[in-house]
Amino acid sequence: MSPLAETIYDILRLRTSWPDPRITYGELAEQLRETSEEFADIYARSQHLYAALGEVGQACRRRGLPPLPALVVRADTRCPGAA
Repeated sequence: MSPLAETIYDILRLRTSWPDPRITYGELAEQLRETSEEFADIYARSQHLYAALGEVGQACRRRGLPPLPALVVRADTRCPGAA
């Protein structure tokens, strides 16, 4: 996985222990920017963010794990996006 996908995986994996593990795309992007200067250009609608979430989903499927990207939700509906 790319460094971005690995960081997303770590963030989402930790959130699974929260009572409500959902995180919005914007919150995830903000947390990524706070994590490393390398992710300074990541925003809620960034194609890099979507691609990295796809990588995380593929890694989950390969390992037989629940799809962690489903925790990332739209701010308006609090449901996963169409992708």
